[in-house]
Amino acid sequence: MSKRYIRLKELMPNLSKNYIPSEEYLDLTDGLRRNEVYPIKTDAFGNQVSILERESINKIYLLGASTVESIYIRPSARPHTYLERLLLESGYDYSVFNLGTSGTHTLSIINIIINKIGNMKGSTLIITLPSNDLSVLSFKKNYFNSHYRFSSVLPALDK
Repeated sequence: MSKRYIRLKELMPNLSKNYIPSEEYLDLTDGLRRNEVYPIKTDAFGNQVSILERESINKIYLLGASTVESIYIRPSARPHTYLERLLLESGYDYSVFNLGTSGTHTLSIINIIINKIGNMKGSTLIITLPSNDLSVLSFKKNYFNSHYRFSSVLPALDK
C-alpha cells in the first residue's frame, strides 16, 4: 500500500521568485506589458507578505485562487498590500497575508484553514470562493479525484 498525504495547495515557504508571463499568456491577456517582471516573496509559512512588511498581532489572511494570488499584478497593487495600506491609512494596525494559490478549490481552502491557520487564534479570514470548483466537480470522483493538479490527496497520478 502506498502512502497518501493531504495536500496543502500553497506557495512554497521562503519563496523569492520573479515571474515573467510567457508570450502565449501575453497574447491571451489584456493589460500586461511585455518584459515586465513580477516578484513573489513568501515568509517561512508560505504567506505572501505585503510590500509594507508590517508586523502586527492583528492578522488578516486572504484565501482563494489565482485572483487572490495575483502573480501578474505589481506587488504594490496585490490585494493583501492594498488592504494593508488602506487599513493603515485608516488608523488600523493589521498585517495582511495572501494565501491565494492558482488552481485552488474549496476543499483546498478548508485544508489550509484546518491544517495551517487553525492555530492562529484571533486572526481574520477573508475567503474568495474559487471558480476552480467547476473543474473539480466535472471529475467522476469530484473533490476526491486523482488529477495531478486538482487532487487534494497525494500521490495524484492521473492527467
